[in-house]
Amino acid sequence: KWSQVESPVKENTNSNLLNGDLDDVQMLSDTSGWAVGKQGIILKYTRGKWIKFNSPTNDELKSISMADEKFGWIVGDRGTILNYDGGKWKIFPSSVRLPLNNIKTFSRGRAWAVGSRSTLIEFKNGNWSEDNSIKIFEDAFNDIDVVKDSSGDFKIWIIGDNGIYSNSQSLKFSFTDITAQAALRKDGRAAILDDFNDDGLPEIMQLLEDGPSILSENLGNN
Repeated sequence: KWSQVESPVKENTNSNLLNGDLDDVQMLSDTSGWAVGKQGIILKYTRGKWIKFNSPTNDELKSISMADEKFGWIVGDRGTILNYDGGKWKIFPSSVRLPLNNIKTFSRGRAWAVGSRSTLIEFKNGNWSEDNSIKIFEDAFNDIDVVKDSSGDFKIWIIGDNGIYSNSQSLKFSFTDITAQAALRKDGRAAILDDFNDDGLPEIMQLLEDGPSILSENLGNN
C-alpha cells in the first residue's frame, strides 16, 4: 500500500510556500534515487530516506535523467544544465538561455533535452548543441523520449503544448507533426514510449490531466 515518506524540505519554514515544490523524480533502484525542484533543490534517496544534496544553482530544476548511479543530467530554468559525474552536481556550460523542461539520457555519451520556443538540444561528442531542424514548429516542448531501433538510429518523440512531433518516419533527422495523422490527442502532458505488445514497434502512452492515460498502438504507418 501507499505510505507517506518524510521529506527534508519543510514548506512551512520557507518564506514562499512554493519554494519547496518538487518537479521530477527518478529512482535507480528501491534504495537509490534523486528528486529536483524549485530554488535549485536536489534531494537524494539513500539508506531509506531523502536527504538534501548540494546544488550549484538557485534556478528551478525541472527534470532529471540518470544514465547510471554515477552519471546523469538535470535541466531547468534559464537553460540551466547540471551534470553529475560520480561525486557532485556541476553546472555544464551551454549557449541555451531558455527554460528547459525535460531531459532524456540514453547513455553517458548521448542525451536530449527540450524546452520553450521549440528548443531541442542534443549531447554528443562531449558537448550540447541545438537542433534547429525542429524550429519549423512553433511550440513549447514539455516532454521527450528516445529509443534506438534495430538499425541503430535514434527515434525521438516530443510532446508540446500544441502537438506531438517525431523523426521516426525514416528521415532520421527531420521532424514531423504526427498528432493529427496518428489521431493522437493534443492535450497530453507527458508520454512513455515502449514496445508494449512486443511487435518491434514502439507504442505511445499519453498521460492526460483530465482523465485516464491513453495507450495508442503503433500499426507501422506513422
